[in-house]
Amino acid sequence: MLIDVLIDVLIHGWQVALQLLFSIPGITIALLDAETEFFYKKVSLQPSTR
Repeated sequence: MLIDVLIDVLIHGWQVALQLLFSIPGITIALLDAETEFFYKKVSLQPSTR
């Protein structure tokens, strides 16, 4: 009975870990997109202030 619970916890833990691993690239890509967008806006605003 205890072994079944441990196996369930392990399987669930692996699923969560895999989901986190797969979501990390998406988060980093989103952050990079936001940074580049901010950078381009900053660059595009500079000529208009001159």
